[in-house]
Amino acid sequence: MSRWCAAALLGAAGAMGAMSSSAMAQSGIQFKSGAAFTPQLMTRNQVFERLTEVAEQAPKSRVIIQLDQTATSDERAELARSGVTLLSYLANGTYFATVDAQSLNTSRLSKSRSIIGVSKIQRDWKLHPDLAAGIIRPWTIVEQGLQVQKPVAAGADFEVQKQAERDTIVGVYVMFHEDVDLEKDGPGIVRRHNARIQSYLYSINGMVIEMPYSKIGALADEDSILYLEPPLPKLSELNAENRVITEVDVVNASPYNLDGSGIDVLIYDSGEV
Repeated sequence: MSRWCAAALLGAAGAMGAMSSSAMAQSGIQFKSGAAFTPQLMTRNQVFERLTEVAEQAPKSRVIIQLDQTATSDERAELARSGVTLLSYLANGTYFATVDAQSLNTSRLSKSRSIIGVSKIQRDWKLHPDLAAGIIRPWTIVEQGLQVQKPVAAGADFEVQKQAERDTIVGVYVMFHEDVDLEKDGPGIVRRHNARIQSYLYSINGMVIEMPYSKIGALADEDSILYLEPPLPKLSELNAENRVITEVDVVNASPYNLDGSGIDVLIYDSGEV
């Protein structure tokens, strides 16, 4: 992780409060990629048919589940016993969820009216806007090169170049769904796409990896992947503009001539980037 500044990958949307089934389904979800998704109301038979289709495709599959209200602990447990495990909460009663083909029991689910929609997860919903748009930032390059036309200073406008056609090696933060075993299953998933693991991010079930840019889309298509984003640039001392912003230049100049010698200061900023 020495090359880049580590940062949190994905912010979950907050709960929206009590809403009717219709209102919740009509309320769109804005993903960090910029893509929007509006759940569609389904009949109970349509829900069961969709879940059965999903179960036939793989032993375990992640989908988006729309409920008629935010699930309680008991409701989550009952859904899990019926083969639908709720994962990360999105908004408006909508969750990422895992459908377990072996334990899926639509008869048991039929006793509950809570599921009102089932949707496939789209690739673009998993990608940071830069990755979705085919943009490579200069500081993400690991090998092979992006020829930067001018220096990139902190706070300055940086150049962006679309290079989807080049197999440049880039750094990527990858976040897995919460039911993925990071150490057991994660390495095999990313290495299928020629990725090298640089470090593990246990607190968010993620990794810092280096991989060919051209394979990012295929990695995003992996069912286990929750989100991918490029790294932030490594922090540096290029903050000379703060001298003017904080008016330190005033006391540093004559007649004060103060330079901070012998003074120790701790500055702590807990704000989000």
